[in-house]
Amino acid sequence: MQSCGELIGVAPMRRSGRVMRGLADMRRGRVCLLAGLATLALAGSLPGTAVGQAGCTPNKQTEAADPGITRVGTAYKLLSTSGVPGGLRIRSSTNGDNWCPTAERVFARPPGWIRRVKGKPVGGFWAPKLYTRPAGGPAIVVYAALRNARRRCIGLAVAEGATYRDRGPVVCKGGNRYIDPELFFDPIGGGAYLLYKEDPDLERHPGRVKRIMIRSIDLASVDGRGAVRLGGAHPILSRPRGWEGRSVEAPTMIHQAGRYYLFYSGGNFTTRGYGVGVARSDKLTGPFERFRGNPIVGGRKGSGRRCGVGHQDVTQVGSEQRIYSHYYRRKSCAKQSRKGEPRFLEYRRLTWRNGWPRPSSANAAAATTSPAAAKTCVGHPSDASIACVRNGGRTLDVCDRGRDGHRAYARVVTEASSPRFQSPFYDTNGSKAGCANLPFTSRIVSVAVCVQHEGCSAFKPTGVAAAPTAPQAPAPPPPRPPAQDVCAAHPSDPSVVCVRNSGHTVDVCDRDPDGHRAYARVVTEASNPGVLSPFYDGNDSQAGCANVPFPSRVLSVAVCVQYEGCSALKPT
Repeated sequence: MQSCGELIGVAPMRRSGRVMRGLADMRRGRVCLLAGLATLALAGSLPGTAVGQAGCTPNKQTEAADPGITRVGTAYKLLSTSGVPGGLRIRSSTNGDNWCPTAERVFARPPGWIRRVKGKPVGGFWAPKLYTRPAGGPAIVVYAALRNARRRCIGLAVAEGATYRDRGPVVCKGGNRYIDPELFFDPIGGGAYLLYKEDPDLERHPGRVKRIMIRSIDLASVDGRGAVRLGGAHPILSRPRGWEGRSVEAPTMIHQAGRYYLFYSGGNFTTRGYGVGVARSDKLTGPFERFRGNPIVGGRKGSGRRCGVGHQDVTQVGSEQRIYSHYYRRKSCAKQSRKGEPRFLEYRRLTWRNGWPRPSSANAAAATTSPAAAKTCVGHPSDASIACVRNGGRTLDVCDRGRDGHRAYARVVTEASSPRFQSPFYDTNGSKAGCANLPFTSRIVSVAVCVQHEGCSAFKPTGVAAAPTAPQAPAPPPPRPPAQDVCAAHPSDPSVVCVRNSGHTVDVCDRDPDGHRAYARVVTEASNPGVLSPFYDGNDSQAGCANVPFPSRVLSVAVCVQYEGCSALKPT
């Protein structure tokens, strides 16, 4: 029996004798689709439905200029600079390594404020990104677009029902161009902030400076029908220097170890000199201290044949903190890139030393002490198709040799997913000569080859580690008795978190007015075994508790306090 992911991506049937089975698959596919929507609802109000696996590409084959990557439930969503007619389509990944097209898009039709020529919208959506809110609520998308021939403005849309409602240009005045928006949810103060690049035309206004700005944004006004309310604009990085040339742009902000870190790009984005820098501050609005080792990515540092490496985004993928960026792939970086030349996606793992981030080489897998796996191949029992694992367990070759229109794909168990398998990984050559070569950051433990309508082979271990003898698709959980009210106490703080309402309500109670905010971590039936976090006490150290509803029942809960760690997860 095929998994949900495989059913949603099934190609049209070609054998009339399979009709009844195909109808059953279609009915199961609807159930799978509903289950997927429930998972997305857990992470916040997010419209759209993911479909299909055809056309999936690994990072280095994924065209994604100015990438913005967000975790939504158990998936990762990718937005990138694109033309206006496409409506801002969303790509999805289960592991941050392979990106699949979906039917999700932000706009059914372009917003009315975008520039039009002869009635048709022109330009693009620049540097878009989707955001979910830490405390729950509708998802938000920010982007930049043309208001007129000379002005680019920051736009914003909020999830509403099955699509997004555009809130118009929220930053557009002052005679400048505005691009590269970023939302930041402050874990210390609890507010939301909009960062962006103020991008004056230096030919027309030679006295102005390109700089990165920050201002508060009122989320209640975002959800409303009136104007979006913003605080005053404050520069946090300006006066480009050295390798930055005449420009700093593409802000990405994170909070780590008590400091605010601002990642940004500098230089001419069409050349090898483009790169990524980082600055840090003890305060949200600065002053920010630039890292002396900048640029940390690109900027002629190990760029090889990658030109214009930059416009980064920092995302947590499993246990790895990654910095994604785009690049031009060329034999020579001596000349500037051409208009319309594609940019591709790559990432580097971030480690930290002496209070500064240190990126790995591009697309490097985490170090491991596991023995290298030899090449392992598995054949299908009734079809000529095969799947092979090589390169120390990090490359999967899927070879469709049946020529009958029934697509071949692989199932794999990795060190990260064990004992569960991941699927499907198709041969994207579509029954032609050659095999699909798919990279994996987590080493493959066992592999099986499948053919649509003809089933799968048994799993074959690759020798990386002891694999489950017969990995199975996750069975539906048995009925659970009603959850009892359960409270988890913090080991060094009076704050508590309680679960009630048969596991559907979490009360987060910050009981120490010391400014260190309390929050909850939970495991739900939908996320199990993954942990969802943070869920803050919105009362901000005042009397009372935040009451957070959950559509999926909470299985275990922990209470955390900023700078003071977390309690153990307590079953409900």
